[in-house]
Amino acid sequence: MRAASIVDFEEQQRLADLLKYLRGRQSQREFGKILGVSHPTISGWENCQWEPSEKYLEKIAELSGKTLSDLKAYLQSNTSPETFVIPPQQTSRPLELNLEGTYSLNQIARILRILADMLDPPDSPS
Repeated sequence: MRAASIVDFEEQQRLADLLKYLRGRQSQREFGKILGVSHPTISGWENCQWEPSEKYLEKIAELSGKTLSDLKAYLQSNTSPETFVIPPQQTSRPLELNLEGTYSLNQIARILRILADMLDPPDSPS
């Protein structure tokens, strides 16, 4: 018997799009390590074969720099992953990040790793 659905199919598709966006050029295996799941699990989520538990929805929200309630609101909206993860710039000033006291050093390290991999993906073995 299957657990009660957290999201409907349209929401599940938006979640899949968000996961693909967050993963960027990382492999599903690399991204799975960040979330603490296997690469087949990431594949299943991205292909809408099954849904993450609330525990993993919280981790996905955290990677996006948002709360679980923000993530659930995003899933019910019609916005793109880019607007959820990266807030639109209101001014022409450079983005200033003050992560002190908001995130643990481990969380900051994970965020920086994701950003670095998006900018310069690791070489794949030949």
